[in-house]
Amino acid sequence: MSSCFVPNGASLEDCHSNLFCLADLTGIKWKRFVWQGPTSAPILFPVTEEDPILCSFSRCLKADVLSVWRRSQRQGRRELWLFWWGDDPNFADLIHHELAAEDDGLWENGLSYECRTLLFKAIHNLLERCLMNRSFVRIGKWFVKPYEKDEKPINKSEHLSCAFTFFLHGESNVCTSVEINQHQPVYHLTEEHLTLAQQASSPFQVILSPFGLNGTLTGQSFKMSDPPTKKLIEEWNQFYPIGPSAKEGLSEDMDWEDDSLASVEVLVDGSDAIGIFDLLDQENELVDPDIINISPNTSPVHSPGSHYHHGGDGSKGQSTDRMESHEEVPNLLQQPLALGYFVSTAKAGPLPDWFWSACPQAQNQCPLFLKASLHLHVSSVQSDELLHSKHSHPLDSNQTSDVLRFVLEQYNALSWLTCDPATQDRRSCLPIHFVVLNQMYNFIMNML
Repeated sequence: MSSCFVPNGASLEDCHSNLFCLADLTGIKWKRFVWQGPTSAPILFPVTEEDPILCSFSRCLKADVLSVWRRSQRQGRRELWLFWWGDDPNFADLIHHELAAEDDGLWENGLSYECRTLLFKAIHNLLERCLMNRSFVRIGKWFVKPYEKDEKPINKSEHLSCAFTFFLHGESNVCTSVEINQHQPVYHLTEEHLTLAQQASSPFQVILSPFGLNGTLTGQSFKMSDPPTKKLIEEWNQFYPIGPSAKEGLSEDMDWEDDSLASVEVLVDGSDAIGIFDLLDQENELVDPDIINISPNTSPVHSPGSHYHHGGDGSKGQSTDRMESHEEVPNLLQQPLALGYFVSTAKAGPLPDWFWSACPQAQNQCPLFLKASLHLHVSSVQSDELLHSKHSHPLDSNQTSDVLRFVLEQYNALSWLTCDPATQDRRSCLPIHFVVLNQMYNFIMNML
């Protein structure tokens, strides 16, 4: 378009965009492998090399094969998804012999919503590892670059935080929308902080990456010369670049020395856990829950596939039970996705009254599949109290539905919720859209 059509004389050449095309799905192939573990979940999962899913997943990462794993609804069942273009990878070298190939597909046969969502998750995991190699850390959905030990928060432009949202543009283009924000400064944990934690009379608060959990530093630390600590680092290093070489500007061959600190003890929700020595110090209570997402849904683990062990006393055991129950929410379709919402297979509950208030007659016209999917995807909470508790707008809760996700993909600017100016009651406009679409459909059918 010529610039003469633009009132202010500007043109697209003068603009910057936060939308980027990442990949063309044309020709993509995928394959799903499953493993049925014990139906009664063990207190401690086996280490990586003994876990068929994690073992295969680490091999795929090492071979640069785009992959992601998730838990299934069926007890003890887990799945590994692989995505690639061109020639098939050598599955014999990648896949553990206990895994069974259950499904596969080609681009020519279409890409289902479930498959596309897991592909987005795999891409996000790839971005996460790349950013970690550039000294970023993940806190919730945000990737933050911590300040150095003696660095002052003056030039904040070098420490902007970013988050990624993926969507499909056209028929085959995977695009990402990059959200940029300025969070308050965070710092890597140092030995000085451990000393302060040992001497402090009040709890020394830290933030745990990657899910932004609040933790209390006990001051207890472990060196690489400790065999369990060395095993912990070796396991996690298969999935994330966590060694000193991950720091920007350091040699890839650089590794921890035996006398260097590698992990620390942190209290989370009253239970102790061993965390890798890459925590973040919330200096002078810099962290605001509204600024950095504090997620209660995932807890730190002792190894890439492990749960907490139960403590000896009753209170500790109860706290551990609560933390394990929190892990059930991400298991609906794996961890909180990079897209800023949960994808759930939870049973549908009744829709709140405000959903139908703008168009009550649509309640009887709405097809069952729409009723079944338009609900809050939190299995333990299906009421309006969730929306009133922390957020003024349901979309801010980062929980949405399959249908809403589809609508937002197709109509990015659609506002699905309005408020009555007089009463401030919430009203959904989706039933109105449904009625209008029905009318348009019937009108067109009558013309044919």
